[in-house]
Amino acid sequence: MNYKKHTLLLVFAVILLSAGIVGVAMAQSILFDKDLDLQGTKKILNAMNVGIGTTGSVGRLQIGTTSYATVNAGYQFNIFGPLNIMQRDAAADSYIVNNAFFNSAGAWQRILANGAGRIGWNSDATGAMDFKVAPTGTAGSTFSWVDALTILGDGKVGIGTITPGSPLTVSPASSISADMLSGRIQNLASPVNNADAATKSYVDTAFASAGQWTTSGSNIYMNLSGNVGIGTTIPAHKLDIVGSYYSRTVVKGTCSGTVAIDWNAGNTQHCILGSTPVTFTFSGGQTGGNYKLILKQDGVGSRTVSWPATIRWGSGSAPYLTPVPAKTDYVGFIYNGVDGTYDSVAFNANF
Repeated sequence: MNYKKHTLLLVFAVILLSAGIVGVAMAQSILFDKDLDLQGTKKILNAMNVGIGTTGSVGRLQIGTTSYATVNAGYQFNIFGPLNIMQRDAAADSYIVNNAFFNSAGAWQRILANGAGRIGWNSDATGAMDFKVAPTGTAGSTFSWVDALTILGDGKVGIGTITPGSPLTVSPASSISADMLSGRIQNLASPVNNADAATKSYVDTAFASAGQWTTSGSNIYMNLSGNVGIGTTIPAHKLDIVGSYYSRTVVKGTCSGTVAIDWNAGNTQHCILGSTPVTFTFSGGQTGGNYKLILKQDGVGSRTVSWPATIRWGSGSAPYLTPVPAKTDYVGFIYNGVDGTYDSVAFNANF
């Protein structure tokens, strides 16, 4: 018998007991473990569990008396009350788990009557880090984790999903609420092509119906009563514009024969007269709308115009157009929606 070695063991145990570092059970384990080696530097205990404050450690290191019955033999546990670090020596998956452990039946089991949480590495996917939660349950009951947050090895983040396909994926998409997005845009997806940006088909209807504007076909209108201001915060009319505005001129090019002027296309339209006569038809006038027709003679000149019967001339007759080649005349109208007429209000010639 090696009395020198056993004497050292006894002294070591007494020191630990005196300092209050270990309990009797641990001191006895140290005294009577034949594999204890105080002379070497590679091991202290071989094939044994260490308990501090417990006589029945079920993990490599257990601090406290919290019950961990039937732990899974495929994993090693370092236990600190209801918190444990769980890992395998020959595999990369590891976990920090609160109020739960993996039991011998291959199920997650609550320790105390409460909720549970888990942080895992290389569990959902290689290189991934995951955060999972479980609702409150009874002590000893088994449960399944709820996927809260997953970060893949390539940086993609999933909320409610372990397989995010984009930098941020939320599942289900309908769970994105107005509280999360102030514009009430829900169920976002990436636009696929240029047409998406025009139709906004990748934004669901909650955006339009909940906002102040609604679309109807190619039109957009305001849901609320009141006035619209451009350049002012206190509009006094249905549309109140402070500052200049521009209505694009429709350039029709050379006009010959019968030419349809649709004022919906633009309040100002330009024609080069290319035949005699050029017959105009008007449509699209809005009550009170101001319209201008710019007429330029071609290189031949002396072109004439046949006007629509819906025009009322202030002088009683149509104006005389400048016949000189390349000269321009301006004719202005206001549409009278009550009478359905285009009333001539201006004529400027010979430019």
